[in-house]
Amino acid sequence: MTVKQKALLALAFVSIAWGTTYFGIRIVVQHLPPYLFAGARQTLAGLLMFGIATLQKEKFQWSWQSIKQHAVVGLLLIAGGNGFVCWGEQHVESTVAAIICSMMPLFAVLFNIILVPNEKINKYIIAGLLLGFFGIAYMFKSSWHLLLQTNYAWGVA
Repeated sequence: MTVKQKALLALAFVSIAWGTTYFGIRIVVQHLPPYLFAGARQTLAGLLMFGIATLQKEKFQWSWQSIKQHAVVGLLLIAGGNGFVCWGEQHVESTVAAIICSMMPLFAVLFNIILVPNEKINKYIIAGLLLGFFGIAYMFKSSWHLLLQTNYAWGVA
């Protein structure tokens, strides 16, 4: 398999896996509490990654400092990022959640500009943001109006 074929296969996998995530979350949170699902999902992913790393004989840092750092990140992922998305998808369509979450690179650059004012953004960052934004705008062109529906306000927030 060539490098180009591997790259296309990886892109296809990420597109399908990531693209169906929000639809899957929407279905599950109609039957399970959102934070229970977020926690279970993150725990399963962590165990899977730990198992793969163990099979590959990766070395772990078992210090309390390392464990505390990883626990904080894990809690923020469950309670913050993934938890908020799962909670929000009780109130909005999965396409709305996908639109909002796909804007994360834009938010990351904006936060970086605010928090690290001496760091400059370059033409590649701007080009990547524009390309990503217009790609999302095109893919979800029939769903943008949903962001303005008042009954979606809690989920969008």
